[in-house]
Amino acid sequence: MDAVSKLKHLNIAATIEFSNNELLYLITEDYTALNLKEYVATNGRLSDTEVLRISKSIADALTIMHMQHVAHGGLDSRAICFDFSMIPKLSYFDFACDINIRKIEKVEVNIMNYFPPEFLQFNSNNQFTKDAWCLGIITYFMICAQYPFISANQIKLVNIIIKCQYMLPPTTHPTIHALIAKTLVQDPSQRANARYISMMLRSVEAAPQRQKILRKFAQSQTLGRPRPPTQICIEEVARCGQISFRRVSVDSAAQAPSLPRTRLQPCSYTNAVRSSIL
Repeated sequence: MDAVSKLKHLNIAATIEFSNNELLYLITEDYTALNLKEYVATNGRLSDTEVLRISKSIADALTIMHMQHVAHGGLDSRAICFDFSMIPKLSYFDFACDINIRKIEKVEVNIMNYFPPEFLQFNSNNQFTKDAWCLGIITYFMICAQYPFISANQIKLVNIIIKCQYMLPPTTHPTIHALIAKTLVQDPSQRANARYISMMLRSVEAAPQRQKILRKFAQSQTLGRPRPPTQICIEEVARCGQISFRRVSVDSAAQAPSLPRTRLQPCSYTNAVRSSIL
C-alpha cells in the first residue's frame, strides 16, 4: 500500500491512504466519471492512432508500477479513467479484493476475458504477466469494440481462452497487431512485459484529445459542463467521514455522506499485502 501511494506518474491515479478501525482506506483522484469502457460504448471502435496513444499510456504506467514491484491485479476497461484533457489514468487497483476464481460459478464474458490461460488452469497467479495479458485485451477491445474471446457457453469460453484461440482485429496498423500478438500469448513466459510494449510504442504519435466527445458524454450523463477539479484537503475530508466510499472487503457495505470528486476504498491489511505487494 505504501508503494502504491508513492507512485507518481501522469497515467497513474494519485492516491493517499489512512487507517481506521483495522481497515485500510485508499483515496484516489476522481475525474469525469468517464472510463474507457463507457468511452468505447459511446463512440464505437477507436481509431488506430487513438488506440496506440491510450495503449502507450497504459504500458508506461504499468512499467513504472512493475519497476516498483507493484502489480495492478484488476486491470480492465473500467479501471482506465480519463481526466478533463482525456489523459488516461490507471485507477481501481485490485489489491483491495481477495478474489478466488475457484468460487466463481458464473462470470460475465467481458470479465472472463481478463483471466489469462494460466489463471484459468490454476498454474500461476503471477499478477505481472496478468497485467500484460489485460493490456492486450484492452487494446483488442478498443480497436474492435468487442472482446477477443466470445462464447455463450462458459465452459467453451474457458476452453477458448486456455487455447488462446482468437482472430487478430481488422486494423491496418502493424504495431497494433504486434502488441496484441505479443501479449495475448498462451505461455506466460513468452508473453511480452509492460516495459517491452512501452519501448515498442515509444515512437507512436499521440492522437488528438477528443474533448468535444468528452463534453457531449458528460452532458448526456447529466453531469453538466466539465469543470476543473476543486482544490480540497482530502485527508481532512476523509477523517471527518464526509466522503462517499464503497467497501471492498466481505463486510456489509456502508455509505457515508457524499462529497463530489473523492472516492474511498477500504480493505484489510492482509488482503492488501497478499494481493498487490508481491
